[in-house]
Amino acid sequence: MATRFDCRSDFLVLIPRLRGGMSARALLIIIVSFAVGAVACNDPSNPITPTGTVVVDWDISKSSRPAVVAAKGAHTRSDWVATVTTKEAPPFKLDVHVEVAPIDYLGTEPVHQDTPVVVKISVSDNTGWDLSGKCLDGPNHQMPNVVDGGLVTPLGMMESCVVKSVRKTRTTSFDTSVTLEVMGDGTVTTAGFGDVKLEMLIHR
Repeated sequence: MATRFDCRSDFLVLIPRLRGGMSARALLIIIVSFAVGAVACNDPSNPITPTGTVVVDWDISKSSRPAVVAAKGAHTRSDWVATVTTKEAPPFKLDVHVEVAPIDYLGTEPVHQDTPVVVKISVSDNTGWDLSGKCLDGPNHQMPNVVDGGLVTPLGMMESCVVKSVRKTRTTSFDTSVTLEVMGDGTVTTAGFGDVKLEMLIHR
């Protein structure tokens, strides 16, 4: 007789069945069935984004600000690995390639800034998530600081990119996102879902 387990099963449910002189073979079948059922409960039902998939491919030509698009400067690159972990699901990793440049453009007055000009995010390790991404319209200035009674815009523009992560099993469901803030000096900060560890690999 086959023993069926669903995701609400708990090992304690098996205790009454283990009484009454059950044979070793029958006990083994039940334990194996429970293990298989537990694994199946955690299998993702969503599409899994393959390693190597580019989820964000942004450059400054996509900005809606013509003066920023036209500005030119020598690129400095940095490469990062972002590891996103949660308690209930396996982690995934993202390769984050960044290029920044000093630019000069004319706004209401001449402006000199350091800004992100390229952001490329690809999947480097993923066993259970449906991942997608985009960058918001930018780059944008940071919030001004008060200096000597006036407002001063900090050096270093920023570009915000969002990676959406979806994972669904019979027991859990995640539908959330991680925001990567790329700064004009080539650094990356994060906000949003899970615990995100950032490791810089290259800066030149």
